[in-house]
Amino acid sequence: MAEQVTKERPRRPAVLFTVAIVGGLAVGFAVRDTIENYIASILMSIRRPFAPNDHVIIEGFEGRVTRLNSRATFLTSFDGNELRIPNALVYKAKITNFSQIPQRRFEFAVGIGYENDLCHALATGLEAVKGSDGVLSDPEPFVLTDALDASTIRLKVFGWVDQ
Repeated sequence: MAEQVTKERPRRPAVLFTVAIVGGLAVGFAVRDTIENYIASILMSIRRPFAPNDHVIIEGFEGRVTRLNSRATFLTSFDGNELRIPNALVYKAKITNFSQIPQRRFEFAVGIGYENDLCHALATGLEAVKGSDGVLSDPEPFVLTDALDASTIRLKVFGWVDQ
């Protein structure tokens, strides 16, 4: 009878394949943030949520946009600090852009005593706001009763300015 010879296959290709997979995963995780930030910068350049020198709030960070590169967006806060925010975070974030629309609404509260004439106070507040320099007539300013506090009636005055 002929003896059956079994040849063992070398295990080198399997080991090399495993090492290549593990190494590829390690490199993938290492450059994930860089690639994510780069892709976000491309998408933001298409979408354009802000321009240089715009006043913005991005995820609670407020300032003027100074520059944008492939990895991060740079803001200068109003107290002079530079803020660097990764583009992946900026792309996913809620962004408030104060420079996009030139009109801005303002509001403030005024308290009057219960002994004062409410209708006269509302008319006086409205007249004062309409007579102020820089307040727009369209949209029209308005005044309303906001709350009844313990000792005062709180009025809220609203108007618009062109910033």
